[in-house]
Amino acid sequence: MSQRGFKRYKIEIKIGLEFVKWNETELKMGGNPQFTRSLDISQSGIGLENIQGMNKKLLKQLLLGKKKIRLGLYINGEAPPTTTFARLIWSNPTYKEEDFRNRRYGCMFLDISLLTFNKLKDLLDSYTKSDTIL
Repeated sequence: MSQRGFKRYKIEIKIGLEFVKWNETELKMGGNPQFTRSLDISQSGIGLENIQGMNKKLLKQLLLGKKKIRLGLYINGEAPPTTTFARLIWSNPTYKEEDFRNRRYGCMFLDISLLTFNKLKDLLDSYTKSDTIL
């Protein structure tokens, strides 16, 4: 059995993200989020890449839990997005060690609401087992 609690699916959806202080509680996206796309997703986390503005200092703050990410998940293209917080739990360079933009990032959802959890479950349930990557 996998160490993961939930299967990951290779699903690409639009993601809005903002870096916020760890004690931030407001889920509503601010006026200037940046956008990327998911690499994969599960009910407990998401894989991302091509994060604008990522640098060594911010990466360290995220990995140490000094900052977290407010995510806007555009499930089925819906707007406004479903929002939640996530903690960065790993980073993997894809090309050059110092190239922070092209790294892959693994994020774990924090305090995910039942509504968000169920929306993710419905999205993932619509995919077949062949879409599972782990």
